[in-house]
Amino acid sequence: MTANGEDFLNRDFTIELPEDYDPNQAYPVFYGANGCGPMPPLMGAAFSVPGEDGAIKVGLQQVSLASVGNCFADGGIRCAPDIANVADCVNGPEIPYLQAVMNWVESNFCVDLGTEFIGGGSSGAWESLLAGCAAADRFRGTYSLAGGLRQHRWPCDGATAAFMIVSDLDTNNPVGPLAQLDVIEDTYGSAPARDEILTRNGCVGRATAPYDPKYPACVKYTGCPADYPVVWCEFAGGSHDDPNYNGVSYLNAVAPFLMGLPTPP
Repeated sequence: MTANGEDFLNRDFTIELPEDYDPNQAYPVFYGANGCGPMPPLMGAAFSVPGEDGAIKVGLQQVSLASVGNCFADGGIRCAPDIANVADCVNGPEIPYLQAVMNWVESNFCVDLGTEFIGGGSSGAWESLLAGCAAADRFRGTYSLAGGLRQHRWPCDGATAAFMIVSDLDTNNPVGPLAQLDVIEDTYGSAPARDEILTRNGCVGRATAPYDPKYPACVKYTGCPADYPVVWCEFAGGSHDDPNYNGVSYLNAVAPFLMGLPTPP
């Protein structure tokens, strides 16, 4: 932990090791990202979903931005508070920050490099989807709750497995596709982010099938390669950044999805 005064690249982060951590055993890593709000330094592992108990957990830190509060600076006004400078976000600060954290974790602990995941809600979901785009070669899969991709961002560099949850009533993170660009957020919505992943993963067509009867709002795209599945969970109701819908906690589906991915090609 450093003295507070976090900026784009110098930030605290937290790490939680599994009980009885063995330095001779390779562990999966879950990198977690909260929504806007918590003041630095972030407390806790941040990405805590059922089923992660045997993994290393890393809590990622936001930055303090005068225009929007404490958020990840993945794009839009969160990267460039002056709308005129949004185009600069193609070289935004989040990918260098994520790479630096990953390098430290991999250098100091025994990590299974094929099972590193990132996930989060709201601002953390945008962060996660950016990571799955621009650092796809390092993250095996992503989980996002109410997030998307900015139009001006780091370029995507490969396929990624993705588990995405959205709500039709979420006006903060609209599903879309929006008819016009949301200039402030620099996005057309969550659905275009999903479609970009489908294209990048080499999925054929847009046919879907029910994912799991325990999670009736989720579908799996049937034309995607087995190595890079995409699951889309869209709530007809619900609210922003809430994984619970009609008495079901969809958070319970996340770890089995990620940990069940085949060995990366």
